[in-house]
Amino acid sequence: MNILTIDNPAMHKVHLMLLGLALLTACAEGPRQAASTPLVETAPLTLATAGNESTYPGQIEAQASSELSFKVTGHIKQLLVKEGEQVRQGQAIATIDDRDYRLQWEATEAKYLQVKSECERIFALHEEQAVSENNYEKAVSGLQQMQAQYNHHKAQLEDCTLRAPYSGQVNRIHRQKGELALPGVPILSMISQSVPEVVITLPEKEYLQLQESSCFTASIHAFPGRIFPLKLQSISARSNASQQYQARFRLENAPKEVKIGMTLVVHILHRQAAESQQLKIASTALFEREGGSFIYLCNDSTQTITAVPVQVERILRSGEAVLTPLSDALTPGMQVVTSGVRTLIAGQQVRPLPHPSEENVGHII
Repeated sequence: MNILTIDNPAMHKVHLMLLGLALLTACAEGPRQAASTPLVETAPLTLATAGNESTYPGQIEAQASSELSFKVTGHIKQLLVKEGEQVRQGQAIATIDDRDYRLQWEATEAKYLQVKSECERIFALHEEQAVSENNYEKAVSGLQQMQAQYNHHKAQLEDCTLRAPYSGQVNRIHRQKGELALPGVPILSMISQSVPEVVITLPEKEYLQLQESSCFTASIHAFPGRIFPLKLQSISARSNASQQYQARFRLENAPKEVKIGMTLVVHILHRQAAESQQLKIASTALFEREGGSFIYLCNDSTQTITAVPVQVERILRSGEAVLTPLSDALTPGMQVVTSGVRTLIAGQQVRPLPHPSEENVGHII
């Protein structure tokens, strides 16, 4: 086997230079690709309030939650789901030993078919006036009783399988395989898959003004820097023992990462402050084009940016700009690019920097 060697020092130096150039090219390839999608800072649009905003702590709850139990007694034969599992409406989620109920139904079915056959014969004779009216009425009554017993025992057999009342998620399992299930005693609990709701309690003064409020938003602690619009669903007609009224809101455009039980803060802006429809964002988000002022909206799902025209009313000492939207495209909570806007192009894809957590001030931990 022949091994190529380089004895000439000049040639050896050339080969080393070529190898170094190749390594530098390979190393530069990754950063070049990453640089094609610029990193940007984003912030949510907020309403330009004048001290007329109230805030209340709240929690995210499921629109529907249920404790599920069997209607009949028996030992649990199968648990067909696990905690946290998604289920469809009508899906079997647990069964109990149905042997006794099946034997009962089969015996009742045989007896029902026999009685039905005899009654049909009596009914035919009654049409020919060959049976007394009294015997005919007894046959009708007997068949109805047998039909009711047959339906009851059939329903008991079907009730040996527990099914999901709606599509949702299994929250907690209370009983295990082999344990005795009793009517009304929960086997497991589940929550619905519908849009989550936000629940808060309000003092009496806020309750009286709530009907005049026009804007509700929420900031979820697990999603720092983002604001989510809310829609008022209901308000309790009676207060609790602490003279507090419960209000429920629909959480609009909630990301899939939002989980039941998360805590948040609800912001209530009263109508007199919201009527101006003025919004607020860092002035670094503004850029000029064709004689007008614009900002870039950042789409959460595609991370692409869109230029939207605005009218700048004033710049605050805090460095924030008060804007009046020139279209219906802007609403509180929308994410706006606040850095490097003059180097971006509409339709471009960007990489938003994560917002710092409120519990990690200064990135210490």
